[in-house]
Order: sequence, then C-alpha cells, then structure tokens
Amino acid sequence: MTTTCSTSTADAASVLREAMVRELREWGAIRSEPVEQAALTVPRHLFAPGEPIEAAYEPNKPLVVKRDEQGLALSSLSATHIQVVMLEQARPEPGMRVLEVGSGGYNAALIAEMVGESGTVVSLDIDAEIVPSTDTPTGHRGTGSSSRPGPGTSRRPGSSSWHRVDASSCRCGCAD
Repeated sequence: MTTTCSTSTADAASVLREAMVRELREWGAIRSEPVEQAALTVPRHLFAPGEPIEAAYEPNKPLVVKRDEQGLALSSLSATHIQVVMLEQARPEPGMRVLEVGSGGYNAALIAEMVGESGTVVSLDIDAEIVPSTDTPTGHRGTGSSSRPGPGTSRRPGSSSWHRVDASSCRCGCAD
C-alpha cells in the first residue's frame, strides 16, 4: 500500500528518511556529519505534496513538483543523491550566507539546516508559483532564510556578498 504525504505520516517518514540516509552513506554520497545530520533532520516528503511518501525518500529519484496543462514537467525536486553530493562539495558552514538559485524548497532547507540560525539562505526561482512552497514553515529553515521570485540576474536580494552560491536550476527551450 502506498501512503500519500500528510501529517499522520511523521513516523513512517522518519523511518524512510533514516533508510535513505543510510543508503546514501553506503554509496559514498554522504561523507560528512553536517550533510548527514541535515538529511536526517529535514522532512523531504513535505516538499513533494501529493507524491507517495516512499517516492519522496528514494535516494536516486527526482520528483516532478509542477506540470503544465498538458502534463509536461515544469519543475522538479532533484534526487537526494544529487543534492547531498552538491552539499558535500559546497560545504556550507554555520553562520554562512548562501544564495540558492533554482528553488524547490528541500535543497534550501538542507542548506538552512547546515548554516543554522546564525546563517542566511536566500533562495531564488523564476517561477513565482514555486517560491511560495519554500516559505512553508517546516521548522527547518534557519532564521535568515527567505525566498524571492525573479531571475537571479535581475534581482539582488540583500548583500552581494555570499559565502556560497548553489545553482541547481536549468532552463530548457530558451527562445532565440
């Protein structure tokens, strides 16, 4: 039986999250304690509404989080495997200011968990409908986290000084 995401799934989510993190450790994708703790703490299923909870915690499965009227994918949640590898490379630390481009929420929440309350995460996305999903309170944002719609090239949120920039977006089908 497949369980869809709801608040009654917290126990199942915790078990699935621990299994996902264990598998990512075995693969060598998670190599550090800060990345492991962030992945153990942030509830990924909250960023995949309507998806079966089991799918949300499959370590190598991207999820489509928005489709157009014809059913074509417009926005996705990257596979956790990819996200933790990127975090291992970026190594966000407590107190850092991080610009995250290409919001989907989960990645920003992982980063916010790593930079802590003394850090700041600003997340940008070109789709104003996607950005509000990153403002959903999960308790895993960090006090300085925020999200803003608009292309990263034309908006300059706050200071231009960043310790890290995480760009996980892709725009396909650009017009000439």
